[in-house]
Amino acid sequence: MEAISVAHDKGIQVALERGSTHIAHQSDVLRNAHEEIGIPYSPPVPEIVEREIAEYERCDAIFVPTAFAARTFRDRGVDAQKVHVNPYGVDLRAYGGPKPENVKKRPRILFVGSVGVRKGVPWLLKAHDRISARSSIQPELRLVGPVDGAIKDLARKWAGDNVIFTGALRGAALIEEYNRADLFCLPSLEEGFPLSTLQAMAAGLPVITTEEAGGGEIIRDGIEGRVVPARDVEKLADALSELIGTRGTREKMTEAVLARVRSDYTIDDYIDRAIRAYRQILDSR
Repeated sequence: MEAISVAHDKGIQVALERGSTHIAHQSDVLRNAHEEIGIPYSPPVPEIVEREIAEYERCDAIFVPTAFAARTFRDRGVDAQKVHVNPYGVDLRAYGGPKPENVKKRPRILFVGSVGVRKGVPWLLKAHDRISARSSIQPELRLVGPVDGAIKDLARKWAGDNVIFTGALRGAALIEEYNRADLFCLPSLEEGFPLSTLQAMAAGLPVITTEEAGGGEIIRDGIEGRVVPARDVEKLADALSELIGTRGTREKMTEAVLARVRSDYTIDDYIDRAIRAYRQILDSR
């Protein structure tokens, strides 16, 4: 925050990158979610929240990755003219290799991210358990990422026989997970714009996600995947069942999702949008 005053004294404009929603919105969402599943919530230190909000007020521009995130700033009183949306991009060259044979012959649902409340994992586990109980198809759910200590015991308790916790993976091991999966699911309660969604799209995976994860801005419901309400186990289970049970639908979505990510969500697309936005800010001085 101190650097903002120094920059302004020198006639320099300051742009703030916020990779998620307004910090107060984020805190409210997570507090309510923890209460719903009955585990304690550890809020951010008040001084950190106050400091970040002060930065919102003093900077000249705030960059966020989704229109949903931008709305949370406007709803909290931040000048709409100050908030700019620039979705992230992905390096397409790293993904989309040949698909290894699925020797288990069962659909694979892939989740990549921090295995915790914010990413919607408790609701994903419940939805997976529901579809496993009511269908002859027994999909495998693979959770790639570190398990949040706050839900570690509950996650293990809720997980059925077909749930695999891999821990954090990167590089070739992570790419292999994308290549072996049949669909990707990220039912986040609050996000910026998760790179894992773009990585899944670059690998040709249909995506099931939420509006809160920027899903409605990149995934057209029924075309590249499904967009469901956060914390809605029944609708999440329905969407998973639909894609798990219809291979033809998944194949059509694979074509659509590859076209979508290639058209607007590459690294070059992100850089071009950032340059245009910075030029506009400078020209408005």
